[in-house]
Amino acid sequence: MTQGGRRTQGEGPQIERRRIGARVFGAIADQVLSSLTNYVVLLAALRSLSVTGIGRFTLAYTSTLLTLIIVRSLVLEPLTVRYTVVTAETRRKATADAAGTSLGIGLLALLATLTAAATLAAPAREIVVSVGLILPVLLLQDAWRLHHFASGRPWAAALNDATCLLFTLVATVIVLQRSDMSVALLLLAWGLGTFAGVIVGIIQCRTVPNLLGAPRWLLLNRDLGPHLAGERIAATGVVQVSLVIVAAVAGTHALGQLGASRTLMAPVTTLVSALAIFAVPEAARLLARTPERVTRFTVVLSIVIVSAVGLIAVLAMILPNDLGQLFAGDNWSVAKLLLLPVAVWTAASGARQGPSAGLRALDRGRTILTLSVVGAPIVLIGSAAGAYLGAGAGAAWGFAIVQCVATAMWWIAYLRAVRGTSLSPTGNQPSPLES
Repeated sequence: MTQGGRRTQGEGPQIERRRIGARVFGAIADQVLSSLTNYVVLLAALRSLSVTGIGRFTLAYTSTLLTLIIVRSLVLEPLTVRYTVVTAETRRKATADAAGTSLGIGLLALLATLTAAATLAAPAREIVVSVGLILPVLLLQDAWRLHHFASGRPWAAALNDATCLLFTLVATVIVLQRSDMSVALLLLAWGLGTFAGVIVGIIQCRTVPNLLGAPRWLLLNRDLGPHLAGERIAATGVVQVSLVIVAAVAGTHALGQLGASRTLMAPVTTLVSALAIFAVPEAARLLARTPERVTRFTVVLSIVIVSAVGLIAVLAMILPNDLGQLFAGDNWSVAKLLLLPVAVWTAASGARQGPSAGLRALDRGRTILTLSVVGAPIVLIGSAAGAYLGAGAGAAWGFAIVQCVATAMWWIAYLRAVRGTSLSPTGNQPSPLES
């Protein structure tokens, strides 16, 4: 309702809440579609490759995703931190530079893989070359996704990922019909499907990668990108190293117990990934327009994630064994055994998304990296001690306790950062490209 062309009191916040709700569901839809694309490739590998082939594919797939995560943090996350509340033209120029930087890194990776492949024998040579060929495509499509989130248009990102899913599915089906089906061909099918998303992204964003802008982009964001990339490397690496330590201390059976229980939390993992990529630009928008709401937003974000973890855990606990076995087979009883500590572990990690988004919006890259570096040995020691004292169950509770400690550290650091920042409405802050 309006009076004299003006919104009545209370209508503005209601409209904004509806817009935020639409962006939340758009982010979730995008993450679901992105995850489905990866699942199509993983399922095809599982159903068509030998055990040795699956091992080779897993190595290539994991290496590719790790590279994607690092480059996203180093190059693309500054888009969602610093270019959410700017003019559309400024954002397009920033996206062109960021996309050009991602493409440049992908082309350097291609050159490196071609050089390495020259020293390898088949089929390793073909796999390495395939990874090199798909990396520039995957990195460029990710740039378009981050542009959409910075623009507050996650549904555009969802459309792009839907295109990738459709074409990846078609390419994978074609590859599976071939008599010479291989790891390399499956990777190329993934890349071909993603290439369709790249073309659609160019049309959506109305820009093309600017390779010549890469040095400028890296220079402008040298105070943020490396810290975010370091945090991702530390966070990813410490979990992987901790799992290796658990296997060494308590055996692979204990590691299998952890893996089975963590699988039950897969729906929450998708939700956390969606909200994490949505939360940073949303917090940045709030900081510029209504900064007093930023802390409330981060608290609500963490509460939503923890509530979702609790809901999934309760449903799994009360699920009849017959239905559970349909989902997890003979491993259902093993997965259910450690569900409580793994749920606490997952909830604590999810509760960290609130302060993580807040610190990113505040441009506190150094604080983020410090928290990750300081928290890494705590996670390593806690998980190892738990595995030593109680095998799989002890390791799960060890992870749960140290994750709670780490999350408390993040919240303390975030609240201190908020107190040390003058949160007053600033409107659209000029980006480095506008200065």
